[in-house]
Amino acid sequence: MFSYRMGLDIGTNSIGWSVLELKAGKPCAVRDAGARIFSDGRVDQSKATLKADRRAARSARRRHDHYKQRRAFLLDELTRAGLFPESPEERHKLQTRDPLKLRANALTEKLEPHEIGRALFHLNQRRGFKSNRKDRSKETTSGIVSNSVTALLRAMGLMEEGYSAEAFKDLSKEAKKAAREKEQRQKKGALEKLGQQNALTFGLFLWQRRDKGEPTRARQNSDVKLYDLYPTRDMLEHEFDAIWTAQAGYHPELLTDQKRERIRTVIFTQRHLKPQKVGKCTYLPNEDRTFQAMPSFQRYRIYQEVNNLEWTTSRGKNRLIAYPEARDAIVDMLEHPTNKKGDVTFNKMKKVLKSRRLAEGDFQFNFETLKRKGLDGNHTSNLMQDESRVGPIC
Repeated sequence: MFSYRMGLDIGTNSIGWSVLELKAGKPCAVRDAGARIFSDGRVDQSKATLKADRRAARSARRRHDHYKQRRAFLLDELTRAGLFPESPEERHKLQTRDPLKLRANALTEKLEPHEIGRALFHLNQRRGFKSNRKDRSKETTSGIVSNSVTALLRAMGLMEEGYSAEAFKDLSKEAKKAAREKEQRQKKGALEKLGQQNALTFGLFLWQRRDKGEPTRARQNSDVKLYDLYPTRDMLEHEFDAIWTAQAGYHPELLTDQKRERIRTVIFTQRHLKPQKVGKCTYLPNEDRTFQAMPSFQRYRIYQEVNNLEWTTSRGKNRLIAYPEARDAIVDMLEHPTNKKGDVTFNKMKKVLKSRRLAEGDFQFNFETLKRKGLDGNHTSNLMQDESRVGPIC
């Protein structure tokens, strides 16, 4: 029996291994080595991970469980507040009342307490979209959801009509940017305008569509790939406040501020995203790992990749770390990327080496592959230098 040490190289679809024989605690011979290649765990055609379908089903189950739990809490609160009947028979009778009509009439007419509860209960069924995103990515500003909300605000008469899809394509880059900025300002102003008036709510708008024989459900339109009716959470919160304020004038002792806050919290409060556990630092085991967006980490990652950059010419293998001036020039390019992706291609790095006569002709970096065309730059710097990140300095 001999002393040995095993090394593993674990990849996405392979595991490489090697067994070294030890003598006096130091490697002295390679006893065996090999590799095992296996499927990378993705669907062949779409390249999506095999976990995607299971994750989508799990998320749907959780959303349904959360909805049922919220509905049960709301029924308890409405019952305790005297806005919903306790007996199943009375609740069944209340289901026959058209909730959209009650939501519309609640703005101008006196409703019975149980009718108020029926209208509020219907708000909980589809309480509007609210994003958990903290960024300003494309989906949150110009994606299908955002464009669907814009179309709804225009249908409600709160926004002016914008460019058609064909006309928008013909605009210049600067004109497209100006049109998007104008649309975002109008959308913000439309939501503020809606919040300042109680004469128009999303429920009243739906009832008017129902009265005209038009659909009232959020269905995706196959022609423009947008949802016909896609409200935001703010629009439903505004309707809740409008209904409560109007009916409080008829039932001041029943609809108190305390009940309002409790019921409003049950309907509209959104669960926070589950915080992810942070691992320990490799170099300082007692410290948590820092965030990837930290400038210090971005700089560390850039230097780590650049210092390991190598290329081979007729004169042999070269390491970039041996040429400080060329390395610093490439690092500066990575610290201040000029394209939207925030990366620097290997071709640009080769020009730096050739300009300093460190390489000539065709050569390839050790990190260069068919799929990897460059190195990632400072993502934090690239995002923060965008003109939309920092407002005007007063």
